[in-house]
Amino acid sequence: MRFFKYYLIILFWTYGCDVKSTNKVEFKDKADALLDKIANGTADEEFPVKYFPFEQTKAIMYDLRNKCDFKNRQGHFLNEYYSTDKSKVSLIYEYYLKCDSIRFVLTYNIKDSDMLYEFKIEPIEKDNPMIVDQTKRLKGNLSD
Repeated sequence: MRFFKYYLIILFWTYGCDVKSTNKVEFKDKADALLDKIANGTADEEFPVKYFPFEQTKAIMYDLRNKCDFKNRQGHFLNEYYSTDKSKVSLIYEYYLKCDSIRFVLTYNIKDSDMLYEFKIEPIEKDNPMIVDQTKRLKGNLSD
């Protein structure tokens, strides 16, 4: 009986980790595809009108593609960050662009259809508590 109990705990733990890992990979793939669509100028439809005003989204996508040369961005993914209630996941990227050095925080609503919920743009110099490993940042903390 004791062996069976430990077996169930190990099975549950393994299965639970795998599910979270799968979700993480799915959202990372989704976010990477969105960034590629921004670079190609085909991202407009990826932003639900429920959360993103169409004209404003179109203007931002135009600026990123044409003024910032988003296709030739240099940078990388930093980490994912789950909300305390696990209803949302934010994926954090930092890039050097022609127009500026920018951090992108793409937040997906996990519990309501896995749709893009927030697309935040901020300067990479700004501290963000969602960045788990500060050594991955493109620029170190400038307030040091």
